[in-house]
Amino acid sequence: MMASTDFSHGQKVEQNAQETSHDIHDEVSNDGARRFIAVTAATALLIAACGLWFIPSVDSATQLIKAFVSLSMIAAGMYLLHGISARSIDPQIAVDPVKRELRVYEYDRRGRATMKAKHCLDELQDVKISEHQVTATNAHGVLILDMPIESPETEKALRKALQS
Repeated sequence: MMASTDFSHGQKVEQNAQETSHDIHDEVSNDGARRFIAVTAATALLIAACGLWFIPSVDSATQLIKAFVSLSMIAAGMYLLHGISARSIDPQIAVDPVKRELRVYEYDRRGRATMKAKHCLDELQDVKISEHQVTATNAHGVLILDMPIESPETEKALRKALQS
C-alpha cells in the first residue's frame, strides 16, 4: 500500500492511495444521492406550492397566508434546484510521497473525476504555499498549478506531504 494525501477545498485528507481512488468514486455517488434528495425535495415543494391553491379559502387572511407559504415553498424549491446546478466542481490535488507524484483531478458537471495532470515532485522547481494559495512551477518556470486552499488543516497537510 502506498501513502497518498488528497487536498481539495475543505475536504478531508486521505492517507491511502487505494482508499483515495475509492473515496473519489464514493464522493461522486454520495453527491448523486444528495442530488436525488435535493431534486425530490425541490419537486415536492414546487408541487405543494401549486397544490396549496386547490384548498378553498373563505377569507382574505387565509389567502394571504397561502400566498406567503406558497411563495416560501417556491423560493425554497428554486434554491434547492439552483444549488444543484451551481455546485462546486473545483479540482482536487493528490500528493503521493511514495511515487513522488502530484496529481490534479478535475470533475465534470456530473461529478465524475478525471486525472487532469500528473507531475513528478522532483521535477517541480518551485512550490509555494502562501495566503491560502498553492502555486507550483516546473523546471522551465511554467506555472502548472495555482489553486486556493480554503482550510488551514488542508494547508498544513499539504506542507507536510510536500516536505517528505
